[in-house]
Amino acid sequence: ISFLVILSIVNSLGLVASAGVGVAEKLCGFIMLVPSAFSQSVTTFVAQNVGAGRLDRGRKCLGQGILASLCFGVVIGYLSFFHGSVLAGLFNGDPAIVSAVQTAVKHIAYSITHSHAMNVGNATVRAITPWWQVAIYAATGVMAVLTAGSVFMLIRSKKKAKNG
Repeated sequence: ISFLVILSIVNSLGLVASAGVGVAEKLCGFIMLVPSAFSQSVTTFVAQNVGAGRLDRGRKCLGQGILASLCFGVVIGYLSFFHGSVLAGLFNGDPAIVSAVQTAVKHIAYSITHSHAMNVGNATVRAITPWWQVAIYAATGVMAVLTAGSVFMLIRSKKKAKNG
């Protein structure tokens, strides 16, 4: 709903502003594909290596993935913030729209940078639960269900004996 409210406000500013924000959003969607792909592939690779007990390979892949994403982010961030007109020109050649796209991309790059900086400050590390602890939790759950079922059956048989 908030996205619709933002779009209605932008649409009220006119055709150039609306086109500028629309192109900027498409451009940012394309830009975000690369870090998203790194994130998904590195997560899978690291998880497989941690599961296989190869923490050294997992750490190496994580470091390389972060480095590659950071390098891409710095280059694209620089292009977006200081040379947004070059990126905007890929989508539209109208100077007014290119200027609107450049302004919108600059604002989006600024907000994304600050939101990610806040996410890094709030990052948490999660421990990996050993398999035997998961097995104990599962066995406890099964025993609880079996106990509840046994109590139900006992109560039911006592009621039948009393009525029968």
